[in-house]
Amino acid sequence: EEDVRKFGNLTGDLNPLHFDDDFAKSKGFDRKIAHGIILNSYLTKYFGMEYPGAGTIFMNYSYQFYKPIYTNKKYSFEVSFPVINSNGFHLAIVKVFDEQEKLCLISYNQLIKN
Repeated sequence: EEDVRKFGNLTGDLNPLHFDDDFAKSKGFDRKIAHGIILNSYLTKYFGMEYPGAGTIFMNYSYQFYKPIYTNKKYSFEVSFPVINSNGFHLAIVKVFDEQEKLCLISYNQLIKN
């Protein structure tokens, strides 16, 4: 909840889908949903600090949402690197699963690590 509030205030994205349960329900969701791009923020921390690590640059990324991301729920991330080239190019595929192990998101990330 706090991340969503801060992100909304930082970016100005105050879409009621993220802040109003009744509005989100009227659009077919169980309740308000998190900004999808917040997940990208967690990935940038992983890629920039863990692996590939400091100096990593995002070149491109794309997301495909299969289920909504709700606040105050636990999600697990599965990260794989099917391509790592000698020039520092990394293709990372991230899958996000909810508590019932249902696929919520697939993210394709093109990274360069110098």
